[in-house]
Amino acid sequence: MTIQFLGYEQKPTARVYGFRVIDSLQKERMFELSIRNQLIADNKFKIQDIPDLCFARLKSELTFETEHNNLPSDISLTDAELKKYIEVHYPAKAKRDATTHPHS
Repeated sequence: MTIQFLGYEQKPTARVYGFRVIDSLQKERMFELSIRNQLIADNKFKIQDIPDLCFARLKSELTFETEHNNLPSDISLTDAELKKYIEVHYPAKAKRDATTHPHS
């Protein structure tokens, strides 16, 4: 299976990312993954990370697809997915306790 990123389109309330999936069993299919602009702003999410997040979500969803349960062509990303991505890719730096590391 091949997943190709086709680019994105900025809409009034969301960014929509297009992907083409080429599969030997079901030929070629198109998917659009969208993320609301407000979620991007609320999470201070880096725009350059969105294609990676969308690709990972699409790839994951396709692994659970069955002959009787096809993946919808329009998928929306959630606030929880953005938060999880940030947590995994940008872990918070450990805060040092001033009492255990005195600077004399």
